[in-house]
Amino acid sequence: MIILRYFSREILETTAGVSLVLLLVVLSGRFIQFLEKTANGELSVELMLTMILWRIPSSLELILPLALTLSVLLVMSRMNQESELTILRAAGYSNTRLFAIVLVPAALVAVLVGWLSLVLSPEVARELDRQVVAKENLTVFDTVVPGRFQTDKSGRLIYAESISEDRESLIDVFIVEPSESKETEVFLTGQTARQELNGGEKYLVLFDGYRHIGTETALDWEISKFDRYLIRLSPETENRPDSLDTKS
Repeated sequence: MIILRYFSREILETTAGVSLVLLLVVLSGRFIQFLEKTANGELSVELMLTMILWRIPSSLELILPLALTLSVLLVMSRMNQESELTILRAAGYSNTRLFAIVLVPAALVAVLVGWLSLVLSPEVARELDRQVVAKENLTVFDTVVPGRFQTDKSGRLIYAESISEDRESLIDVFIVEPSESKETEVFLTGQTARQELNGGEKYLVLFDGYRHIGTETALDWEISKFDRYLIRLSPETENRPDSLDTKS
């Protein structure tokens, strides 16, 4: 039993260390991809972090068998270099008996991988799909990046200098509204803006701002001041990740 516990501890500890390193490598690659989408306004920060964290079970399905193989090789190589295997063979431990001992921690890892594959990963994938579906009603407000010009699918250009700490309000907002006439331009500015729900529809509400209407060739622009200005927002579903993107 002492030899079994020793082998199991060495192999499992090494497997955990190797798995952690490989998991960080895999997640860092995914993080870079999702970070790029977040910077482009295609993903919200909340959804990005959720997708990264929930990829851990499906990633471990692939990582654990590889980590176990590497761990067995590392442990056996170290024990051979330190003459521990020679001592065990002199004590009556044959290669078959040593192989049987190694099978014990391997069986534990196999059970863990089976549980991840058959139980946890499918449940996580279904839950993440539900999260993505819930996020399909995101608007440009939800994915706005401070200091960056962004365009929604209606052609509206929006810019915000910063976002409040609670991420409920945009600060120093500039918007170019799409116009029916190509010559006419509509600019909106507001000190702050936030999203409100009215009658089941989402609206971007600008506060304490100005509305400019005119053309490039004319000087007589129409300028009106407002305390509150509502803009109906459409869901940004074109660039939302689909269900296939919820799996590793």
